[in-house]
Amino acid sequence: MFETLPEELLHQIMAMCHSVDYDVFANRSPQQLLAHRNETAHLLLVCNRWRRVVTPLKYETVIVTSRAEASILASILSRGRVGSYVKKLRIEGGFGQALHKVLSQVPRLVYLFVSLDITSESKGAGLCAGLKLVNPRYLILRDRRILGNKGVHSVVDTLIACMKTSWTNLISYDHPYDEFLWIGEEYSSHRYRARTQRSRALARALVDVPKLQIVHVPRAYYIREDDVVLNAIKNASVQRIFSWMPWQDGFMVPLDRYPRLRDTIYLPLPGPWLRPTYAAIGQGSLFPTTFKFSTQSYEFKRLWSDRWSSD
Repeated sequence: MFETLPEELLHQIMAMCHSVDYDVFANRSPQQLLAHRNETAHLLLVCNRWRRVVTPLKYETVIVTSRAEASILASILSRGRVGSYVKKLRIEGGFGQALHKVLSQVPRLVYLFVSLDITSESKGAGLCAGLKLVNPRYLILRDRRILGNKGVHSVVDTLIACMKTSWTNLISYDHPYDEFLWIGEEYSSHRYRARTQRSRALARALVDVPKLQIVHVPRAYYIREDDVVLNAIKNASVQRIFSWMPWQDGFMVPLDRYPRLRDTIYLPLPGPWLRPTYAAIGQGSLFPTTFKFSTQSYEFKRLWSDRWSSD
């Protein structure tokens, strides 16, 4: 049957097989994306016709999980037009100078995922150099290990500089830190200081991203001063702030001081949705209570959404 299909129709079918949703691409864990890569790899082996159709689709979404993969990918992208196929690139750490070569060969990059699990300055140098060569529309950051070495600091500094100046296409930013989970942590710990410093620096940078329209955060309804949400709302171009976590009773947002939050914060709606569905908190009939600002301390159940927390 597939042998008689016009190539244009075969391409559309294969495109659906290779499609990767945002929540899969941005998941804290790479496992879903790796499984998808392994499943679709078999389509290349059917016949030469399928290989010709599938190859551009295979490289639309790319994930790098090791130094060896970075070196292999850099070599592959240098062949012909392969680098121009890449639209989504997920980098799971700092993998030396090979990342510089990878990022120099993806002129049509739209989505960039960067993990800050970088173990040394030398391993982050190639990534820093490469970040200056791209101009993504969507940036997703994750930081599971909260390392405090110079390599991480250099990458964060480079990201901030690019976001504020050279990344003129950037319209969406996905923040990696959930301040609610910091409650009760020891303020003097190295981990707490490292996380707070880079979270605050990234949050403040959002004010100066000229075309920023969308911000994703772990939970948009628990807000502290200098929080990413309160920095994002200062940017007049920001239209929506999406919360990965669904609303829970008792959480507060400062609507009295920041009324624009009412129409800007979007929370996921409960229910068996095929795709995540959101509504602004100003649509009061969709939520069981009115959001008000409060400085009172609360004990909250620490609950994460599957998309955000799975490892």
